[in-house]
Amino acid sequence: MEETEFATFKEWMLDRFDRDQMADLSQYGAKGGFSGLTYYRDTQALYDKYKREIWAMLREDANNAGYNNALEYVAIFGAADGADDAISFENLLVWYAAERIAYDAVELGWCKDDEDEEDSDSGEDQ
Repeated sequence: MEETEFATFKEWMLDRFDRDQMADLSQYGAKGGFSGLTYYRDTQALYDKYKREIWAMLREDANNAGYNNALEYVAIFGAADGADDAISFENLLVWYAAERIAYDAVELGWCKDDEDEEDSDSGEDQ
């Protein structure tokens, strides 16, 4: 089965996960095991495709949090001490981006389910 191409990691996430999954991902973290984010082969492919977007998020968050650079910011991540090679480091960055997007998706109402609720809410007024 061939996977659909998405221009951004955000689009990939929004297509793949519903609101409940995004909430779980945001609350418990990607290490909990989510489809497409579990195996290194998957996170490596995601990193290779979306690394510019991931690094842009890192730089923005590092700057907003008062860090001098993205790597200084990454060092505070809970799983950073386990990132001792390129593969595990890239995995860490994909998980960071997934968790950040999941949080924003839930908080800002980006989830597909949120659109469905808006449609059904507007139908009640008629």
